[in-house]
Amino acid sequence: MRAGKIKIADCSVAAIKIFIFPVHEKARKDFAERFRCNSVKGVGMAVKLEKHLSEIYNAMRTSGLFLTSGSSRVNTTTMSWGTFGRLWSRPTAIVPIRSRRYTYGLIEELGAFTISVPRKDLMKELAAAGALSGRDHDKFSELHLHPAKARRVDTYIVADCGLHLECRVVYKSSVVPESLNPEISKEIYGKGASPHTMFYGEILDLYET
Repeated sequence: MRAGKIKIADCSVAAIKIFIFPVHEKARKDFAERFRCNSVKGVGMAVKLEKHLSEIYNAMRTSGLFLTSGSSRVNTTTMSWGTFGRLWSRPTAIVPIRSRRYTYGLIEELGAFTISVPRKDLMKELAAAGALSGRDHDKFSELHLHPAKARRVDTYIVADCGLHLECRVVYKSSVVPESLNPEISKEIYGKGASPHTMFYGEILDLYET
């Protein structure tokens, strides 16, 4: 067997060497294709995410992010915790929502959501978006926020923000308080609060406006 060079997507990667076994040509091509797919899937988006990760986490910690879903009736709420990373070879946002929240039903129905990151002072709007229920309030109208159609999913972004992530749900799981660390379980769910569902969203687009 010998060491060789391959091309990943349109970029020649001279530093990567693989062993090519003297097997049937079709099997060799299948192996190369699997290697290519596993290597480049979501890489461009992952690079974008890494570039903006500090900004996203800082905004989430200090003011919160706008989490938006819904098509015929759109609603936005405040996202003050969650995480971002890479799962199943895809850049992913993990968003926790309690099942009683109006936004939970919208994401369940649509299977998609957006996250908008504020780049100006929207503290009052974020606080109100988390306190008001979309069942009873048109938050965009009442808070003087401006919805704009998302590019890759059938919902909206908050145009007043300068950075946006568009996600499709690829997995969800519900927190089981009894399986959680007892200290955390008591702190978060100890007074009969409904557990969160974690929506895992593949990040399909990330861009600035």
